[in-house]
Amino acid sequence: MSRECKLLERRALIQRKACELVIARGFDGFTMDDLAEAAELSRRTVFNLLADKTSAVLGPDELPSGPEIEVFVGGGPTGELYEDLTITVRAAMAELSERPGVSDERRLFEKAIAADSKVFALVLGRVERIVEFVTDMICRREGWAPGDLRARALATSLLALTQLAFAELAQRGGETSFGQVLADVLAAFAETLPRRS
Repeated sequence: MSRECKLLERRALIQRKACELVIARGFDGFTMDDLAEAAELSRRTVFNLLADKTSAVLGPDELPSGPEIEVFVGGGPTGELYEDLTITVRAAMAELSERPGVSDERRLFEKAIAADSKVFALVLGRVERIVEFVTDMICRREGWAPGDLRARALATSLLALTQLAFAELAQRGGETSFGQVLADVLAAFAETLPRRS
């Protein structure tokens, strides 16, 4: 097994155990020492792999990447800004979901979100950082100045829809995947938009 695979496997193990602890005790109900013990790793190993308890539960704080981002920035896949943005977000979610072993881990993570509102708040903090990234993507695509109000408005709307999807996920008890809940929310929102002639 390569070093990179071993690293990813250990991070996944830590996140799985962190989510189990959140479900059982709440976010504030366990320490990093408890987590290391649950994962059968040394405290030092846990901190070498992840910076803090938030990263243990949510995973590393990384921005989205992948070919769908460049397709979007290049004006695709349909040429309609809002439609392309929702397609890109859903494609990024699907790519994450298709990684080996992610499905069960994702369900466990979604149950942790539903189990503790503090985890929900931490996720929203991460989402706000992604809004800045999405704003930049939109500006690059449309040729707008960095931070253009139109791009910020669209990205912030997407943040609000994502927040609604997380709230809906918690309301559904974590039994439906986040990808499906987000798709439901985006579809409901799209139904409210005026149709172009």
